[in-house]
This record gives sequence, structure tokens and C-alpha cells, in this order.
Amino acid sequence: MILLDLPLDVAAARLSSEPDRLEMEGAPFHARVNVAFRQMAAADPQRWVVIPADAPVEEVAARVWAEVDRLL
Repeated sequence: MILLDLPLDVAAARLSSEPDRLEMEGAPFHARVNVAFRQMAAADPQRWVVIPADAPVEEVAARVWAEVDRLL
């Protein structure tokens, strides 16, 4: 599993189109989801890779592909 860890304010700033149903949920919802995914990743680090996603999109994509290549 790959978790793209992105601060809520950065995620909100990156929205470029009309928000969908989940994107329209408020900050408390997104904070709870963020905490839940981070807890799952911390509980099972052999299964999860956490990638900071606040870098430029191209850099995040390169990190994801590097992890995918490593795991294959």
C-alpha cells in the first residue's frame, strides 16, 4: 500500500475542478480520514509505504514509481 501523505491545506489548494462528493466534505472529515490512514500505515509498516506528497506532482510521481519498482 502506498499512502500519499498530504497536508489538508495543500490538498485543498490543489483542487482544480468542481469538487466531488468526498472533496466537498469539511475539514474535520478529511482530518479524521488522514489520521485513520496514518494509523493504519504506522500499525503495519511492512505493508505500507508513506510518501510525503507536498512536493511538486512530478517529484511525488517519481517517488511512487521508485517504490513500485522496488516492490516488484
